[in-house]
Amino acid sequence: MSENNKTRKDQTPDTGSPDLPERRSQEDPSPHAWPEPRGTEDVNGEFPHLDVSDWEAQQPIRLSVNGDSTETIDLNSLFIKDITDSGSFDIRGDIWKSTFGRVLQALPIGALLVDQDLSIVVANEACGSISPDYEDVLGSQFHTLYATEYGRKKAHSVIKAVLADRRPRGLFGMQEVCGKRVWGRATLRSIRIMSERFVLVLLENITRETEQLILNQQQKKALEKEISDRELSEEALRCSEARFRQIYDKAPLMMLSVDRDGTICGANDKCLHDLGYSQNELLGRKMDILLSKESKVSFPQSFHTLWTTGEIHDCSSRYLKKDGSPIEALMDGVVLEDPAWGPISLLTIRDVTHELFLEKQLREAQKMEALGTLAGGVAHDFNNLLQIIFGYADLAMMRLEKESPNYQGLRTIRETARRGSELVKQVLTFSRRVESNPRPFDLNHEVMKSSQLLERTIPKMIAIEVDLEDRLRTIYADPIQIEQIILNLAVNAKDAMPDGGRLKIETRNVSLDAQYCSRYPEVQPGDFVRLTVSDTGQGMESRVMEHMFEPFFSTKKPGEGTGLGLSIVFGLVKIHGGHITCRSERGKGTVIDIYFPAIDQQVGWPVDATGEMPAFGTETILLIDDEEFVRQWGKELLSHAGYTVIDAVNGREGLQIYEEKGDEISLVILDLIMPEMGGKQCLEELLRLNPNLKAVIASGFPIDRKIKEFLDKNAKALIAKPFHANELLRVVRRTIDRD
Repeated sequence: MSENNKTRKDQTPDTGSPDLPERRSQEDPSPHAWPEPRGTEDVNGEFPHLDVSDWEAQQPIRLSVNGDSTETIDLNSLFIKDITDSGSFDIRGDIWKSTFGRVLQALPIGALLVDQDLSIVVANEACGSISPDYEDVLGSQFHTLYATEYGRKKAHSVIKAVLADRRPRGLFGMQEVCGKRVWGRATLRSIRIMSERFVLVLLENITRETEQLILNQQQKKALEKEISDRELSEEALRCSEARFRQIYDKAPLMMLSVDRDGTICGANDKCLHDLGYSQNELLGRKMDILLSKESKVSFPQSFHTLWTTGEIHDCSSRYLKKDGSPIEALMDGVVLEDPAWGPISLLTIRDVTHELFLEKQLREAQKMEALGTLAGGVAHDFNNLLQIIFGYADLAMMRLEKESPNYQGLRTIRETARRGSELVKQVLTFSRRVESNPRPFDLNHEVMKSSQLLERTIPKMIAIEVDLEDRLRTIYADPIQIEQIILNLAVNAKDAMPDGGRLKIETRNVSLDAQYCSRYPEVQPGDFVRLTVSDTGQGMESRVMEHMFEPFFSTKKPGEGTGLGLSIVFGLVKIHGGHITCRSERGKGTVIDIYFPAIDQQVGWPVDATGEMPAFGTETILLIDDEEFVRQWGKELLSHAGYTVIDAVNGREGLQIYEEKGDEISLVILDLIMPEMGGKQCLEELLRLNPNLKAVIASGFPIDRKIKEFLDKNAKALIAKPFHANELLRVVRRTIDRD
């Protein structure tokens, strides 16, 4: 400012003028009443986040006196008192002579007067709080005080608006006064001095407040971000926990959380469902509650390994359900940190009971397949040997009187050969190498027939009881094989009651539901006929029951049994698509239930209308067999019966003989398994020579379904080795006489 300005500020106010307060320092500003902010006039532009409102001062400009907010000075009245009555007044030179000027100097905040050209013409000393070189702003355009381009444009438009409509306004923004930047708040008010109009600008340096506001807002935003991030993290954690809980609970495997001491901390839904417990029944309990007696011994070592290494895989254990039933399971485990429990082991338990059952069935099937392969391989040769023994014993007996001393010896030889033949048949039956001949069949009829046979063979101290369903459903079965099932079970029961007891055979109509079938994967729900054979004998222990259907397994002394009885029953039941179970307890007897699928067909009981056929003749027979002794026996037997016999050692030789003497030959007896040319191929060639050929197939080898279908269509009869002499003679006579 000018020197004149500096001297005027110390002059004594005019007489009659009101006492003015001395200008207080910036550190102790007097309270003053400023218009309240309204709207937004932010001229900063660089900090759009600062919300500073516009001021519209409707009331007169007032200044508190001596800190007393009740005593104020009305600046407008000062304008009128000191200026209006003057004859002439130079605003730039005479302002400080007036009471108005002294009031401006006394203000604790900067004050500027801006003329209509927007030039700053007056600045009070309080502007020094903004910059010590504040006088340099005199003559400058008001809007150049703002530091940014946006701020300058805004300030220019605001002060022009105040001059235009004379309404007060406010501005907020970063000001640059003589090279110093501060945050300033300005109040602009239009005043008229003499005939000239000015804008009074009151400036507040609010840098500290603004910086604190910015800092507060930054801190607030940082806090809000921290809170938001924390809330997001907590929400993500909650979602993660919910997702883990859902995966944990809905996992298809049983899962347990167990601490280092073996205490159960948690169990998922699958575990609770499969084991039959509730969460409360397991929490806090030791793992021993779930383990069988054997697994309680082995599990601690596996559990120790888990906590030592941090993980374990495929640990086999037997677990017990709440009802006491066992399950076989494989356990995987891993040690991890739980927020609530600390270090815990997460155990995953896979119920492999069903898989082990299927694996056992597979082993049994493989065992039967191997046995069947072995039996099929030796059956042909073994039956040929038995046929020779059997045949020559029959032939010798025909030539002897029954009273002859050698007759009984030959009969013993023949009976022994028969037992050997039955043994081979049992092995083949067990291995499912024997074709069955099923038909709609009434099980009650076979039970009655078998019980009558048993009454003649079972010791008298064993009572036989039969309990039959009145309207028993029909089954599709081979009567001969069903009889074999009943007799084998009855003989087995008889052996279990050496001191006598009760043998009971009963039949029932039953329906098996899905719940029952879930325990036996090979069984489908539906209607069945149940055959039950029970005894009051010695019973079996569980370890014996595990092997009871295995071939050659027997608890009898050597020479008392072959161990094939129950194995044969098992094989025959499976051939018929049935299902067999056993219940037994040591000292309380045994109950065996067999379920045969029922069919919707009624049948009557068969009528026995068999009759003997003539056994002798004079026709020519071609006998083709690779076994020399079989040929010799057959030739001798048939010749003894009056037939002319031509023999051949294999199919090729037999075919050649038939080509030469076919017109003379009435019947061909053909072995199925021979070197060079087998029986099937030989029969095909013979049929080409004579489509009306009469042929009997004699074989000691089990015939598969495909070959049997061919033979049923093209051969007139099938006879299995070994056979009785009379049986062969009857078959020969019946076949020759067939039209």
